[in-house]
Amino acid sequence: ICLMVINVFFPPLSVAMLCGLDWDCILNCILLVCAILPSHVHAFYVSCIYFHRRRKVKKGRYPGGPKPFIHSSNVLNGG
Repeated sequence: ICLMVINVFFPPLSVAMLCGLDWDCILNCILLVCAILPSHVHAFYVSCIYFHRRRKVKKGRYPGGPKPFIHSSNVLNGG
């Protein structure tokens, strides 16, 4: 819940908390500079994929293949 609140007020920070300071965070910063709404959409997308894959890994299932606009192995592997 805390991550979602951070996501509403400053999306690049929530993406940085999940992915680190790599390509996903840079992409989110660029989206924030260009327009605010795409930055929010991308941040919610990254966090939803992260938590969905984290649940799959906890159940012992394969988290899935690559997703568009997500390059962080932390998010793709569920943490």
